[in-house]
Amino acid sequence: MVIIGLFLLVLPGQGILTLLAGFILLDFPGKFLFLRWLARKEKVLNSLNWVRKKGNKEPFIS
Repeated sequence: MVIIGLFLLVLPGQGILTLLAGFILLDFPGKFLFLRWLARKEKVLNSLNWVRKKGNKEPFIS
């Protein structure tokens, strides 16, 4: 998925989302810290909480 994401950066498509999904599926040192860093970004946190609200779940706190 990472390679496809790289291609989609220059071709029409969701390149950044595909890259992120590929990195999440990979197993590498520091992955947990990377995901925590990403989830603490305000826009990402708001999006995650919006999805959780739709599923009647408690929001994440930062």
